[in-house]
Amino acid sequence: TVSGSGGGVQLSQNAGVEIINTVIANNQAGGKADDGGGGIMIYGGNLMMTHVTVANNSTASLGGAIRVYDSSGAVRINNSIIWNNTALDDSADCISNTGGLYQIDYSDIQDEKQTSAGFGNWSVDPMFINQNNPPGDDGTGMTTDDGLMLQESSPVIGNGFETAYTPLFDILGYPRSSPLEM
Repeated sequence: TVSGSGGGVQLSQNAGVEIINTVIANNQAGGKADDGGGGIMIYGGNLMMTHVTVANNSTASLGGAIRVYDSSGAVRINNSIIWNNTALDDSADCISNTGGLYQIDYSDIQDEKQTSAGFGNWSVDPMFINQNNPPGDDGTGMTTDDGLMLQESSPVIGNGFETAYTPLFDILGYPRSSPLEM
């Protein structure tokens, strides 16, 4: 929990960041009216996200999952899941964009209005094993009992799309399945 913006990640001017095979979960940004981004805040720069789960983040302001603050910020999201994020002052619990650019492709976005920001997007329950316990029973992330792992019957398994940025291995180090999961 932070008293300002970007509960999990914050980008500033001219930053160029690539996040791959990562979980950004259970963060909180308490920010004032011009802050927000419970999971990620982008004041400027470019963010590329591939095979990232952004879940259970919140803010007292704008963008429960992600906030793009102004025209100098941009985010590209591929094969990712953005689910169960909340923003108290914003109808867009997932992504709040106040001037920047964003594109989302082959991802599962809880806010159905934002699935049109690219190609191959869904808005279906990803069926996490236990979204209320992201690190799992052992309390350690990146282990086989993680709560944000997908159940075998998850509708997003097999609905990803291979890109030049697709990693060969998943977050646990296992080879990626084909067709790709998100």
